[in-house]
Amino acid sequence: MTPTTLRLSESFELTKSSEPTTRVGAAAQPFSTRPLPVLSVVASGDIEAPVPPGYRTIDSIVSDLERDPKWREELKHARAWIADTVLAGKPVTLRTLRLQRGMSQAQLAEEIGTQQPYIARIESGSADLRLDTCRRLAMALGVDLNTLDQALQRQGVA
Repeated sequence: MTPTTLRLSESFELTKSSEPTTRVGAAAQPFSTRPLPVLSVVASGDIEAPVPPGYRTIDSIVSDLERDPKWREELKHARAWIADTVLAGKPVTLRTLRLQRGMSQAQLAEEIGTQQPYIARIESGSADLRLDTCRRLAMALGVDLNTLDQALQRQGVA
């Protein structure tokens, strides 16, 4: 059987019927003689729903706001506020360090010469880092390598 990729709507449609099921035991009588519907479910983290006409993604809205110097400064303060209030008392992670500096994942990625999805993987604890990347992160965040190392070790804790 070769794997296929279905659209999200197709993955929940009935695809075929199952064979009659039987009980395990001495009598081995069928539960049912009628075919039963079977669902085919495709699990993927990369499924992205299309944006309906007339709507915008949050990423496009934030990107537009970042272009305006006044809003860029407001977003920077809002990120720092999140770090200082919402994340207060929790272990300091890379996300906390980034937000304290008022940076988005995209801004940090640009600062160290990579892409936003890589920063997201680092923050989720699913990326292995090279020493060079750690140095660039520490410099961009204004912390030493020991502080960065401690924050990276706490990724799964927060």
